[in-house]
Amino acid sequence: RAPSPASSAEYYPQGPISPRGVGASGPISPRGAGGGSSFAADSAFFEELAQISLPDSDTINPKREFARGLELFDANKLSEALFAFVAAAVNAVHSGDEVAIRCASYATACKILRDATTLLAGNPKECARLTRHLVVLPNIEERHRRASLRFASAKNFKAGNAGTAASMITTLISISPPETSASLYGMLKQCQDAGQNDVNVPEDEDASKMCAATLDSIPKSQNGMTCKQCGALHSTKAALETGQCVICRSSLTARTSPPSESWMW
Repeated sequence: RAPSPASSAEYYPQGPISPRGVGASGPISPRGAGGGSSFAADSAFFEELAQISLPDSDTINPKREFARGLELFDANKLSEALFAFVAAAVNAVHSGDEVAIRCASYATACKILRDATTLLAGNPKECARLTRHLVVLPNIEERHRRASLRFASAKNFKAGNAGTAASMITTLISISPPETSASLYGMLKQCQDAGQNDVNVPEDEDASKMCAATLDSIPKSQNGMTCKQCGALHSTKAALETGQCVICRSSLTARTSPPSESWMW
């Protein structure tokens, strides 16, 4: 199951649906302590993905590897799924397979969900920030979109962002089966009763702009660099320091991408 927001019942006791199948300057709400250290030295995400072997199109079929990644994702084996999606993306780029674009979204979803349920589980504000990016990742299947919206609404409600949670639930209602309406409207009423205010959403945050390498939010005032092969968005700092896409390993150009080219919605 991915995501698996077992704790959502704490915030929405009306019977949550189990999602089966499914800095001062710089980035907003930086993960960890931030500071002036280089991205290359601090990014555990990049170091982890760098362990994946070089592409070998003779042994890895991108579409099959992506399908395997989805199976692992549905089984909540997020680390294994992450490696599968990255391996598929690397090989897809070398063989010209468009599945690389979907791999980028799912690889990022794996990292967000894994961090939100393990390393950052005790940090409601950071979990809420990550999930606001999660729910707008493109090229995600609708069943996973529904599960992500429920998970993210619970995390944001806990962090004091009832307004954002209400917006997510409203979106969830619009894409969910009619039989789930009673439960979802109950969740929505809790947000409305809480005043629908947001206490932990920065004004300069754009949910559609997050660095795929560091998972830092990219402020509205910045554009970042988009991988031309898989569409993953990187902060300008991360792109310049690594020189390659964290997902598919393609070289990144020194051209900043306008917001319209963002890989998010």
